[in-house]
Amino acid sequence: MSAWRHLQKSKDQLAIFLSYLLACLAWSLWQFELNFLVGWKGMHWLHVPFYTTPIICGIIAATYMLPLFIWGKKVPTYKYWAIFLVLWGSSWGSYSLAYLAFANLYSKIHFGDTGFMVGSALFLLVFLESFVFWAARAFVGRSPSFHILSLAFMFIMCVPLSLITIDFFPAFGGGQNFIDAVKMGYPIFWVCLQLGLLSYAIHRRMV
Repeated sequence: MSAWRHLQKSKDQLAIFLSYLLACLAWSLWQFELNFLVGWKGMHWLHVPFYTTPIICGIIAATYMLPLFIWGKKVPTYKYWAIFLVLWGSSWGSYSLAYLAFANLYSKIHFGDTGFMVGSALFLLVFLESFVFWAARAFVGRSPSFHILSLAFMFIMCVPLSLITIDFFPAFGGGQNFIDAVKMGYPIFWVCLQLGLLSYAIHRRMV
């Protein structure tokens, strides 16, 4: 049976639907806090903590673990928690570092030409995060090392996908730059959705 024919099964459809649903939930949490607690106007949002971040990172971790929840009946409970905590912690750490990078790049005060350094750090962060997500999956089953590249490609693709999304759905102020896409929470949506779909594809050996 072709791997793609699994899509006809109810559990496979459920995995894809839940990936989309969780991505929408994570995006909605970001939008709620930004609009009702932080405030939309200006760049103030780059310099305040978002209290929904731990929840969003938990949703991201849970989305990646969906195939384990749906099909991994023989996985010990402690492994579920270990994987979740590792993914949650790494997601929160990566978010915090990326948030600081954007705050520096778009701040009115720059300490020298930090653009190249920040870009390099973010690029390195992508591969470190990809390794963590791959290692977490390898902890419960076979996962070829080339999946690190698949994960890295997925994280990088969040940038063009967010830019495409902001073209079709501009920010509330009409902005269509990448910073506007970040403010709208589109990278969060695409990271969550792509992780769910990629994790499903890995489970079904489509990649």
